[in-house]
Formats: sequence, structure tokens, C-alpha cells
Amino acid sequence: MTNKQNDIQLIAGCVKGDRNSERLLVDQYSSLLYATCLRYMGNAADAKDVLQDSFILIFRYAKSFDAEKGALKSWMQKICINVALKQLKKRIASKSLDEMLWEPKIPASAMENLKMDDIFSVIQKLPEKYRTVFNLSVVEGYSHKEIADTLGLKDSTSRAILSRAKTAIRNSLDMIKKQEAWT
Repeated sequence: MTNKQNDIQLIAGCVKGDRNSERLLVDQYSSLLYATCLRYMGNAADAKDVLQDSFILIFRYAKSFDAEKGALKSWMQKICINVALKQLKKRIASKSLDEMLWEPKIPASAMENLKMDDIFSVIQKLPEKYRTVFNLSVVEGYSHKEIADTLGLKDSTSRAILSRAKTAIRNSLDMIKKQEAWT
């Protein structure tokens, strides 16, 4: 049985309310979807909340999944991203200007060789708006128009935020490299 056939059977079971199918779907995809949520939320607790809310929606709207339009994994990731964005919009709207000011921090692992974990850590420490635009653009492949529409920004604002995010990431990684050179 192919993955696609297995996914179709799992989602069909979820549509019927079969608890075993729901458990299998969670077991099979929770790690992948958690990683997606973590990229947007920046911390484990918020990512777990978004993941839980996402699975509730996945089960509620399982009947709307159409295998002809794309993979189950992609459909579920889109739900996670939308739930995360909704949470981030609430947070961003309630933050003061002081909270939005940010200075890059060097990750605790700065003394080790630069690894994927270091890069992920630097991205996670970006301010929410920077991290969100970076993820939507670089990771998910959204256009600036799509990002602007999704987040209620102007295209030019999306471009500026992405530019600042990339600069902040570069600066943080340069600081890590410089610190490594001293060891």
C-alpha cells in the first residue's frame, strides 16, 4: 500500500469518527506538524497548543480533504500554519512598541561548531513578525503579496521585514562564527 493510499484510508476513518484512525494519523504526522508549528510560534508550549488546535480542526474538517488537490501532509501543514498565524496576529496586535524592539541574541550553543540547530535557534529567536514573514517566504514559498494579504500588511512592508529578518539572522550567525574563531 502506498503512502497516498494509506493517507486516504486514514482520513476516511477520521471522517467516520474512528478513534483508531485518528490516533494513527496523530502518531504518523505529529512530529512533522509540530516542527511546522514550532517554526512559527518560537517556543514549545505555544507550538504544542497550536498543534492541538490544528488537530481539532483537521478532524473537524477531514471530510473537506481532497486527495486530487494535493497531499494530506500539505493540507494538514496549511491548517497548522493558519492556526499559528491566527495566534501570532493576536499576539502582535497586543504588543507595545517597546516589546517589538529587539536585539539579536547569541544562542547558548555559540561555542560549538555552527550546526543546523544553531541556525534554527537563531531563527526561533527572531521577533514574531520577522520569524513569521521569514517562514512564510523562505520556508513555505509564499509571495510577498500572499504574505501581505495573509498578515494584513503592504507588499513593501513584507519585503522590508524579510530583509530585516535576513540581516538579523546573518548578524547572529556572524557573531557565532566570530565567537567560534576565538575558541
